[in-house]
Amino acid sequence: MKKTKEERKAICKLCEICPDIEIVDDLIFGDSTGKEYIEGEIWIEDVLKGIKKEWTDLQKIAYIDNAIGKKICYAPDFGTEVFNHRDARALWKIISSGYGVCNGIAQIESYMLSQIGIKAIEVDSRTHGFLILKDIDIPTDRGIIRGDTILDPTWDFMAQRYGAYPDYFCKSYEEIRKKDILPSGEDIEAHKNDEELKDVKLNLDEKYVRQVYTSLGLAHEDGQFPIKSLKEESEKIYDLELTESETIKRQFMLFAKIYPDFAVSINESPSIIQYILLNNDKLNFNRCVIKRVYQKDDKEKRPVLYVYMDLPRDGRKFYYADKTKREMVNLTEKEFEERFACYEMDLENDKGIEPWKEGSEVENGVNR
Repeated sequence: MKKTKEERKAICKLCEICPDIEIVDDLIFGDSTGKEYIEGEIWIEDVLKGIKKEWTDLQKIAYIDNAIGKKICYAPDFGTEVFNHRDARALWKIISSGYGVCNGIAQIESYMLSQIGIKAIEVDSRTHGFLILKDIDIPTDRGIIRGDTILDPTWDFMAQRYGAYPDYFCKSYEEIRKKDILPSGEDIEAHKNDEELKDVKLNLDEKYVRQVYTSLGLAHEDGQFPIKSLKEESEKIYDLELTESETIKRQFMLFAKIYPDFAVSINESPSIIQYILLNNDKLNFNRCVIKRVYQKDDKEKRPVLYVYMDLPRDGRKFYYADKTKREMVNLTEKEFEERFACYEMDLENDKGIEPWKEGSEVENGVNR
């Protein structure tokens, strides 16, 4: 990871000769092939070419963070019996596959930032990996302050992919720890690391976050993020006073039209479906579950996003995200059960009962 540009080019030449060579990154959890190394380096170079010399460090960081969020999703099979912890942490393999987990993702961003002279240190809590950005100029109402701040690229994946406000961009330790507190009051301690982070006190206020993203064309001139347009279009559908089934059909068509790659983003898409597309007082559920399954004839058991709804008037509805057609497909319950199955580890978490079956304790499941 500390090779010069010329050395990286030489490694690419070696990889062309030996495409199955093993390339190991600094985490040493897993390795990437020569082919994946070349793919990853080409993508990184293309991203870095888009950076303008006159940009501030904050603009450069936001640009790279957004590019990573657009390219990579959180590993959708995490927490299942088929999850490969090595592949999900191997730097160039993650870029090639488009899937990874937190410490592998943090390593990619650290690697890219280092190539433009920005120092980022990977840190961990007990359960999560993210970054400290070192010696960054942060605008405040009192002027520019230079120091350290926290960036969590993984927890901002949904925001970067769907053009929402990035809640974990340049936070102080105090502020990012507040986001570990669930509505129930439970502290999940995802960012807790007092020893390394207690003195990280620089926090980029919301208005400056909006200014940075607006300057890059990633937010509108008024500081609003693109996701607002999806919300507005979604509300127009509800104003038509259609049947429950037709409303849901049009919501999913809208999602697929604006974000055609939604089906590959199995950990990020559920939040959009739950909190924007299906979050309206005109649509009620006896139950709504948004999770993952796999196709029974798929030996690799690759995850598929599905939505199950029990509607007051139209009854039980099943939809799955078709990656080829790039749309949500409606199936009958029988068709759905014939084609798909739950992962063993997901079933164990719900006492062996599928979430759409009577007796399941899942009320509203979102796989994250």
